[in-house]
Amino acid sequence: LEEPIYMGLPDGRIVRLLKSIYGLKQAAFKFKEHLDEKLINIGFKRLETDSSIYYLSDSQGHVVYLTSHVDDLLMLSPNIEDNRFVYQKLSEYYTMTFDEVAREYLGYTITRDRPRRILKLDQFGTVSKLLHSFPPLRSSKIPKAPYLRRGMNFTEVEESLLSTEDKSKFQQITGSLLYLAICTRGDLLYAVHLLTRRMSNPRVLDLHRAKRVLSYLLNTAQYGVTFHGNDDDQIYGWADSAFNSGEGERKNCYGYCFQLGSKSAMFLNVCKRSTIIAQSSTEAELYALAEACRELLWIRSFLGELNLSITCDTIFQDNTTTINMVKQDGMSERSKHIDVKFNFVKRLVKQKLVVCQHIATKQMVADIFTKDLPDEDFGGHSNTVLGRLHC
Repeated sequence: LEEPIYMGLPDGRIVRLLKSIYGLKQAAFKFKEHLDEKLINIGFKRLETDSSIYYLSDSQGHVVYLTSHVDDLLMLSPNIEDNRFVYQKLSEYYTMTFDEVAREYLGYTITRDRPRRILKLDQFGTVSKLLHSFPPLRSSKIPKAPYLRRGMNFTEVEESLLSTEDKSKFQQITGSLLYLAICTRGDLLYAVHLLTRRMSNPRVLDLHRAKRVLSYLLNTAQYGVTFHGNDDDQIYGWADSAFNSGEGERKNCYGYCFQLGSKSAMFLNVCKRSTIIAQSSTEAELYALAEACRELLWIRSFLGELNLSITCDTIFQDNTTTINMVKQDGMSERSKHIDVKFNFVKRLVKQKLVVCQHIATKQMVADIFTKDLPDEDFGGHSNTVLGRLHC
């Protein structure tokens, strides 16, 4: 430990800690430092774009990729002997268990169909525990989508603040749903995004909404993300924004997602609330496109460090005015107020680092992250986000 930290013992004595122990705020970081040192000693190199991912290559061209989440490690290599070598080396420093075939990791269930080259990740166990701990609303009709802003009679739901006990229940439900949404359940992302806005002062209405999302999970507990190996090696992006988010809000909600191949699930889904008030739908779409381009640049750098030759330049957008704006130099009376940092998209397009391709609104997958959609549209987009169309 670098900073002085004192701890009280049961017998009343006060001691100063020289090393980190379990329970300290610094514990995970100090363990990461220790693990980083040992992996580098073995020969691993750490990625600059993601400090939790390492790779080890030898003279024969074999590569072992390793990712860490505190003390949970996941290895990937074409040769199982390479994985065993890393395990034996790390066993000199840590007490470890080693599974040659990864079936579970951080609450994920990993399922493979090797003949069809299909990999599925789901969190069925986590969903089952959540539904057992917090029973959803009792209704004869299970919702086909996690709607929060329509299909509800607001006059029958109180808008008073929750009690301390119910507030804790709401926060636990929302926290669990958030973990699902950012991992394997992108179809929940917009609904959870709305719930997280009320974490500090939830109302009775918000708890009702959270339980409505749980009701949606009843028939979709087995859903996950499915990736297809027999697909093209190209990354596609979608970016969309809702100019009017509803309920009197002025700051728009935007979302974007990325997909490897045209059949696989989205490997990155984002839903956020803009910090800037847009004055038009074109401006709102430009903000979403700019954020997606920032993510795209990181993905390109990440792939470059892994020495993977994957095309990564296409972002779909359904607003033709926005596309025309980023393809043209100069500015107009309606756009001259836009902060210059959002206009870097023009430079990327001009340098052909990004291709903005128009797509019909009905095919805009990122719509699922920005608004409540009709059942049919939500079902189609959620299948695309989760990779269920080609299972």
